[in-house]
Amino acid sequence: MNCINLNTPAEIIEAFRACNNPGEKIELFECLATRSDPPIDAFLQILEGVKLEEIVALTILAFGKITDGDIKARLKESSELLSVLSQQAQSGATDLIRWAAATTIETVGFDFITVSQHLSEEPRKIAEKIVQSKIRRFSDSNLVNSDDYYDEFVIFWIYGGLERLKSISSNCKYAEGSPIDRTCQVVMSFLGLRAIKNVNAALQRAESMGDKASAIDENEVFEGSAQNMAKQKLESKVNPDELNILIENQLHCLQSNNLSTRKSAAQIISQFGTTFIEQLKQSQPTLAIAVFIFSQDWYKLQWVTSGKKDSSGLQELIQCYEFDSLSYNQLDLIAQKFDFLANNLTRKKVKQDCREWWKQALNDLDKRQKLEQQNQQKLAERKQRFEERKQKSIALKNQIEAVFNQVRSFNTEWYNRFFANPSLASLPNLTFESNETDYHQLFSQYDRCLIDQLRKMDKEWNSYWRSQISPLETQRSSAKLEESKLSKDLQNLRYEQENSSVLKSFLKCIVWYCMFTPVVHLLLAAAGPGLIFGIFAFAWFIVSIMLTGYLFSTQTRLLEKTVINAHVKHEILDSEIRHLYEKQDEVSQLLRPLIK
Repeated sequence: MNCINLNTPAEIIEAFRACNNPGEKIELFECLATRSDPPIDAFLQILEGVKLEEIVALTILAFGKITDGDIKARLKESSELLSVLSQQAQSGATDLIRWAAATTIETVGFDFITVSQHLSEEPRKIAEKIVQSKIRRFSDSNLVNSDDYYDEFVIFWIYGGLERLKSISSNCKYAEGSPIDRTCQVVMSFLGLRAIKNVNAALQRAESMGDKASAIDENEVFEGSAQNMAKQKLESKVNPDELNILIENQLHCLQSNNLSTRKSAAQIISQFGTTFIEQLKQSQPTLAIAVFIFSQDWYKLQWVTSGKKDSSGLQELIQCYEFDSLSYNQLDLIAQKFDFLANNLTRKKVKQDCREWWKQALNDLDKRQKLEQQNQQKLAERKQRFEERKQKSIALKNQIEAVFNQVRSFNTEWYNRFFANPSLASLPNLTFESNETDYHQLFSQYDRCLIDQLRKMDKEWNSYWRSQISPLETQRSSAKLEESKLSKDLQNLRYEQENSSVLKSFLKCIVWYCMFTPVVHLLLAAAGPGLIFGIFAFAWFIVSIMLTGYLFSTQTRLLEKTVINAHVKHEILDSEIRHLYEKQDEVSQLLRPLIK
């Protein structure tokens, strides 16, 4: 602000009216007070002739902000100034004017004895009583709705007790909704850009002090209000100087003690674009990482009921993590960034939070690793169960095929007719990733399909076997019946031969005759008739024997031969049938265990 040419009350008042907010008004009078030739006479004239509270209060406070040593020394000796200030401290029109006068008397450093000649009470006590009366009003829950809230109460904190307000609100939480929290936000909104610069300076001091930073400099309410104001201003068009102040504020707020302020700042900065982020990585890599971490979707905040005894039922904002969307490697990288921030950020609370997040991330990584090991074990077990179930079906198919090969080994015709076609169903194309219930069901269906195919083949085979065995059994029955009939006929024939006496006697005579005649002839031949007669006699003896056998056995022998032929035929058929039964039983023994 340019105040070099402002020397008269009229010029100062005109400049005051041109200010857009209380912050600019305060800066106007600070500029006048800190220049090399502050308009002391104009200030005194304003105090004598102007009644407007804001101008009077700022003019009074300006005397205490003069920086020139010589002028400050003259002011300490000025009885005129002390008289004016003492009068305002005792009977000023408003609390703000009285507080400003009492505070300025203390700041200028007037002689204590001289001050006691003008005031019946120490200026410090006068100022403190006024401040305490304002502080007590914060206990009123309806404060913000009172008639004098803006015109008297808020104005006091804007122009007078801003630093004291920062002190008494240093333990408050931003956006908690209390009267003091709301008042701080209102005061900050009136002060505008000045308030943001003031907060930036305080946060810079806090960062330089590290763990020893004061609670006043780290005031959450003022920091959060400034961050929110800066965010709103960034949404409109601002000049380069203001832009730098607003960006500086967002960067400072990355280390805020307040979680929502920290996250909001990170989200705002992340919207500045790739070029800005790349520049930030080069100039302030720690803050660039903070922007990345605090702006993530998995970094969330939520209100919960506090468990503290002294704040039972109150809500507090806590951080929560939703790392489920991150892969193991991504979370491992995030954990490294948490560790980096915990070691390289400067403010205590954010470092503690990052360390806690780092531990939380490591814990999550450990759980994931254990869970992954469990999942791998479960996966291996599931794969094993799948393979066992699959092998069971494969074994069934192989067993059936082995049976078919055994059938082929002893009867290729049967194999080709019944077991070669159709081929067995193919194994389902499944993987162990399939649902366990599904693959169990599908493999069971496949097994039933194989058994059904086998049953069908067995049925066809049995039908064929019966068609082959039935004619043979019929022939065997006929052959057996015929053999039985012939055997009976032979028995009867023999019986008749043995019991016929006439025939028997006749045959005996013939036999004896045939047998003895040759013998006699032989004897005669040996006695002398001659060799030829002897040969003839011997030949007749042989023929007699043969004729006798023929007469006795011709019919019987014919019948016996017929019986033997019938028996042989029966045995052949029986052997064929027995062979078929054996083969059928062999096939059945192979198929039955599988079908059951």
